[in-house]
Amino acid sequence: MFKLLNSLSYTQAWAVVLGLSIAMAFGWARIRGAAFRWSATVAAPLIVAYSLYWAPIWILGVHDRSSFAPLASIFIVPWSVAGILCSILTVVCVRKALQRQRRAPQSNG
Repeated sequence: MFKLLNSLSYTQAWAVVLGLSIAMAFGWARIRGAAFRWSATVAAPLIVAYSLYWAPIWILGVHDRSSFAPLASIFIVPWSVAGILCSILTVVCVRKALQRQRRAPQSNG
């Protein structure tokens, strides 16, 4: 785990944020409560991006926080926005598919 976190490039971390955001969105799409569903859809990618960016400090014990802090918004914001957009798109598509599935006539074959 430590080696993986240490070896991630910023592009790879972006892909991790997108992948986790999309995967979690499949779960969020099934939640009936709209307020919680959309809050989770938006908050989860932000939390993932923030956590992934600061993981070297928290987990690996990198003590040079001063080199991470000035660049935080440069990486966290784009990762979050991309994750949020993919998450929203996934939730909308899954919700539409679930609605179509419920409306489809069931055959007794």
